[in-house]
Amino acid sequence: MSDQYFRDSIRKAYVLETQLKLLMTETRIKEAMDFTCLICMEPMDVYLKPPCKHYVCAPCFKKCVHSVNGNKCCICRETIHLSN
Repeated sequence: MSDQYFRDSIRKAYVLETQLKLLMTETRIKEAMDFTCLICMEPMDVYLKPPCKHYVCAPCFKKCVHSVNGNKCCICRETIHLSN
């Protein structure tokens, strides 16, 4: 293998790595923009993630925890253990 072939391979790997980083960043931005509460479907500035990993906004989470169903997730009904 020649030095030129090695340099070209490194350059291609660098370009691919840069493109992958850009794609990952764009994906994170899109996910952040599309972050809506699973209950009220409103965009969330502040969210809570119970142990069952369902993202919900703080007002919906509070309603859920203090409802007649007790400390259960509104999505899957898994019990949420609250610490004092």
